[in-house]
Amino acid sequence: MPYAPVLGTLCYLVDGDRVLMIHREGRPDDLHLGKYNGLGGKVEQHEDVVSAIVREVREESGLLIQAPLLRGTVSWPGFGAGGEDWFGFVFVADSWSGELTPENREGRLEWVPLSRLLSFDLELWPGDHYFLPLVFDESVEQFHGVMPYRDGLPESWAVSVSRHMQVQAGTTSPWGGGAGLSGRGSSAAHGSATGRACRLPPL
Repeated sequence: MPYAPVLGTLCYLVDGDRVLMIHREGRPDDLHLGKYNGLGGKVEQHEDVVSAIVREVREESGLLIQAPLLRGTVSWPGFGAGGEDWFGFVFVADSWSGELTPENREGRLEWVPLSRLLSFDLELWPGDHYFLPLVFDESVEQFHGVMPYRDGLPESWAVSVSRHMQVQAGTTSPWGGGAGLSGRGSSAAHGSATGRACRLPPL
């Protein structure tokens, strides 16, 4: 049977050492209720994924992001409330225009320290613990993972990761040194690719 997941987008806006997150507390029927998420949503018909994330971020925050960078993808079989499969395109952005809207119908927008996000000192989806470090790891060029969900919990995690061979010293990134979001300053644009898989322990 063909795999026909719902296509989604997810973006983390980075400003220095902080990341814009939405605290989903606006709708009692929200699958994400109470959790902190990046911004994003479904890809619409006749829309490419970059256009989709630009539109979603503007709708949710009032900000018009420029040149969002694709960090990777995650396939989430069984993630939806009714067991629907999802496939997400994960972006970061460090440039935008406009004025931030502090809240929307989904919840409140909050600037969160990156250190707090990566220490998982927030209410997040359990599976975020596995792919979020890759999003902000400047040695990672791209990652592509598969994380099946059952009854709201991830069952396993398999990922292929492409890494930069080396990062030129003295360059900076929005999260503290390295090649930056665009990869500018990397002395080698392409490096090694690795893959790994694991069965996740019960949470």
